[in-house]
Amino acid sequence: MIVLEFAADPGLRNAAGWTPGVPQALRHLGTGALPQARAWIGSGDDTLAAFGERVLAEVGDQSDAPVLLAALRRAVASEEWCAAELPARAMGRLGVREAVDELVALWEGTVHSLAREAFLVGLQGCAPQEAALIAIEGLDDCEPTVQQAACARAQDTVRVRSRLLELADDPLAPEVHKAANTRLQTLAAAP
Repeated sequence: MIVLEFAADPGLRNAAGWTPGVPQALRHLGTGALPQARAWIGSGDDTLAAFGERVLAEVGDQSDAPVLLAALRRAVASEEWCAAELPARAMGRLGVREAVDELVALWEGTVHSLAREAFLVGLQGCAPQEAALIAIEGLDDCEPTVQQAACARAQDTVRVRSRLLELADDPLAPEVHKAANTRLQTLAAAP
């Protein structure tokens, strides 16, 4: 496939060492890119390894979990919050229980508020009960995307229902209204 050839050609990379458009093209290939992506991981080429990790994070399977967990741990160790987002989501998609400690540490330690949504979503897939407790805090987050994710995941308590009612009417967070209302409807319909 020509996309894989473009990705592997260092002559096409920009000054930052990246080939623009390749991540999007690889996404379109889906699982068809997996064999090459797995080979890129151990290639010694940082750009190809990054492309490979992205493919594994988006469409890989359980056999790819160790590589993605290692990527998450590297990001945690170096406090690269943005780099942790994709493997965090992948940990949740794959339900990798071994990632729970890292995801909690990321939630608690990140200074990049936009990344907290990815960490909460990842935690939901790995450890729903822990995510439900952390999501209570997320209802008060400064980022609307985090609040939206928290609306769907927060443990059902009187305080949570009260906060959902506030969010459903908060004029400063119109993008959160739908998520809060949807959760309130779900809770009202539950036995």
